[in-house]
Amino acid sequence: MGPDHAARLPDRSTFLQRYGATPARARAARRLFALLQKSPDHAAASDAILGWLRSLVRLSLLRAADLRLGLLNDVLREHPAIAGELGEMVRRVLADGKASRLFSSTGLPTRAGLMAEAGKRLMGHLLPEAPIHGDLARTITFLFPGEKWVEAAESCSPASLAELHHLLGRPFEVLADGVPEALLIVSTRIAALGLADDLASRTALDDVASLPWIELLERSRELVAQPDQERLAHCMAAIGDCKETVAGVRSTLEQGGVSIDLVYRLELIGESLTRVELLSRALVARASPAAGSEQHGRSLFLTLIRGANRERSVRALFRKNVEMLSRKVVEHSSETGDHYITSSSREYWQMLASAGGGGVLTAGTTVAKFWVAAAKLPLLIEGLASALNYAGSFVAMQFAGFTLATKQPSVTAAALARAIEKQEVEGDHSAFSDVVARITRSQFAAAVGNLGLVVPAALLVELLSRSLGRGPLLDAETADYVVASLHPLDSWTIPFAALTGVLLWASSVFAGTAQNWSNYHRLPEAIASVRWVRSLFGARGSAWLQRFIERSVAGIGGNVSLGVLLGATPVLGKLVGLAVDVRHVTLSTGSLAFAAAALGWQSVLTPAFGAALIGIAIIALLNFGVSFALALWVARRSEGLAGGTRLRFLRALWTKLRHAPLDFVRPPPEAALLPAPASEPEPG
Repeated sequence: MGPDHAARLPDRSTFLQRYGATPARARAARRLFALLQKSPDHAAASDAILGWLRSLVRLSLLRAADLRLGLLNDVLREHPAIAGELGEMVRRVLADGKASRLFSSTGLPTRAGLMAEAGKRLMGHLLPEAPIHGDLARTITFLFPGEKWVEAAESCSPASLAELHHLLGRPFEVLADGVPEALLIVSTRIAALGLADDLASRTALDDVASLPWIELLERSRELVAQPDQERLAHCMAAIGDCKETVAGVRSTLEQGGVSIDLVYRLELIGESLTRVELLSRALVARASPAAGSEQHGRSLFLTLIRGANRERSVRALFRKNVEMLSRKVVEHSSETGDHYITSSSREYWQMLASAGGGGVLTAGTTVAKFWVAAAKLPLLIEGLASALNYAGSFVAMQFAGFTLATKQPSVTAAALARAIEKQEVEGDHSAFSDVVARITRSQFAAAVGNLGLVVPAALLVELLSRSLGRGPLLDAETADYVVASLHPLDSWTIPFAALTGVLLWASSVFAGTAQNWSNYHRLPEAIASVRWVRSLFGARGSAWLQRFIERSVAGIGGNVSLGVLLGATPVLGKLVGLAVDVRHVTLSTGSLAFAAAALGWQSVLTPAFGAALIGIAIIALLNFGVSFALALWVARRSEGLAGGTRLRFLRALWTKLRHAPLDFVRPPPEAALLPAPASEPEPG
């Protein structure tokens, strides 16, 4: 303000007496009086003016915004000279920047790819910032620095904000000239994004001229040339067509695979369409004040300050754009998990048998693990050999139809989340408890099968080794180390077992991601259509290969990733100087069986061996529990399920436990296998 601004104010006591009618207004009046006395003059630097304006915004908005904003309006109404000088300060700040860039870029990602946008935001946090002068987007974030400031601005009375704008001499109208240019910029960006090959191929429109993005650009040009209600209606119709097209592309992604980059561009188009709608209405409202220019201007202003604060956040960027991919990964995991949940007595015994086969194969994996360790290979080669051992074993299990119990929790949790969602929609608590019982008994059967046969299989391998004259597979020193390494208190068994649970969950994420990638790129169809594949396998063989790949991608991705994670983690720990290892319950049980055979049966009765058995139980609990908890948490978040229904679920489970506790461990009665009556034909 001018150098004599303080003289225009009444003295402090008069000011407080006039404007401090209530204790709350009196507190605000004291702060406002002090702030007005310190206001800068026109010769002050821009950063000084911005700092003072930020203090005024803070005073007016935070805590009792309507009361403080009303107080400011009262003071400015009675002191028009101060209001005029304050309005000139605001106008000076706004006139320094480019309004079209403010409207077209603030709050909208400016990079066409997710990683490029994330890199830009990350560098914005790491590099020193240039001066604010001339950058209206950064001016907004400086004046409204944070979510609580934005919420306070949104909660203010529109009438109070309109009156303040009027008292200041309508300084924000200096930005209005940038609206037409911004409208054309955003419309052009939408057209460019919509014409990308991967998006255009999913719009089911062959003629480029018929694409809604092109129509929107044309309608925007017409509206800029003649801003009236008729052309606004045409522009709104084009926006609606664009939104329908975006929804259609999203639907195709929901049915197939998801590309995170394509999802990002769809989100960007959606946000840009909202911006075009706001700019169009503001443009027409400016030309026809009766249409409510202040209301549309307020909506646009609130959108800008919220977007300006959001556009710096890397976390918000990924949270918004990874949601659909997360949901698809969970969906694929849920489909895989359905195969691990038994519904009948026959399926229960099949699960027990397949898990037994997994236990036998794991005994061989354990032998190979000891061979790799005894070879004293270089770290890189050791890691590759371990990963190949585990991955090869797990893939062999998959193709042989065997089951690894520790893989179940991370995929059955997604199926449980789906049951929770269904229960929340239908209110069927019994169905939820039945799913939990099926998951629990399936997990029990798999664990019993794995652990029940890995021990005899290990002992059989040991017996075969001795019969061939090679002696015990493990020497006494290695056997003692195996027993000691499983002690629950004197070793790192507990954190290593929890880490293994995390790796088991991570492998399920890789499995879902691999299935999604295969679906998105139509990998099975692409391979089956290769000329030499069709020549080699023929039409029927190519069709079989396509179905085989469709069924196997998730399993191969999960098994290979689990093998790499289990094999590489200890090696990576050594590379960085950390004694990191994994503790997998089936592998650890097989290792303990080999150690017992090497040390003699008397070792089974020692306290150290008893502690190792307790360690095995803890490993099982952590392997299953950690992977299941992580998978359930991710599944619930991806499906947007509320967390306030736990008591209802617990009551349903308690009721099931009281009335049928054995359903959680034993197979269902054979009646479940009886066919449906003839009067009720099977669907389909």
